[in-house]
Amino acid sequence: MKSMWDFSVIVQYAPLLAGAFARTIILTCWVILVGTIGGTVLALLQMSPFAPLRWAARGAVETLLAMPALVLMVWLYYCLPMILGSGRVALTGMEAAVAALGMSLAAFVALSARAGIQSIPYGQVEAAYCCGLSRWATLRAVIFPQAWRRAWPAIVAQYITAYKFSTIASVVAVDELLHAGSDVIAQTYRPLEVYTAIAFCFCITTIPLNALLRRVETRMAWAGGIAVL
Repeated sequence: MKSMWDFSVIVQYAPLLAGAFARTIILTCWVILVGTIGGTVLALLQMSPFAPLRWAARGAVETLLAMPALVLMVWLYYCLPMILGSGRVALTGMEAAVAALGMSLAAFVALSARAGIQSIPYGQVEAAYCCGLSRWATLRAVIFPQAWRRAWPAIVAQYITAYKFSTIASVVAVDELLHAGSDVIAQTYRPLEVYTAIAFCFCITTIPLNALLRRVETRMAWAGGIAVL
């Protein structure tokens, strides 16, 4: 009986799939960069003493949380040029994917960063002011280090999620791993092997990252005197 599996097609197209996997990593790195910077800015703006900035930032975060990243990416890629004119704005698939996934990630980073900052007792801020520290020095030396320690597990978990969500970039023709796999399937008619190989690539990278995150988080919790089971 002939086996339904034939992984020789993976070996044959390994260079193509490896290049696509590298582009997936590059896409994820750009998304993390955009999401981290954007989320930090949004978190700080939400705590601004100026009400218009505060409400604008909160509105942006709520809008991004409500909108699926796929819908935002398709809108940026197809609709934005129609509104502003294709001669003025025409995003490539990679640009639209980075912008959409980065903005979606920024909303979650903003939530986590804001929660981390607000978890710091205000007495520490008052003590820093009494010691003569400026507002910026207080943020840099007192608030940010503690806030990052408390918020980073949730933020890093969102980074891993962004890595997995990079596959939706195939919708706007970004030649990442899933898109390249679809091209291989169109040529070989071997979806079983190709999709299995793609799933394997994500599993062997994501599972160790999740395990490392839990291990580091547990060690930091014990160091802080908190038992994590």
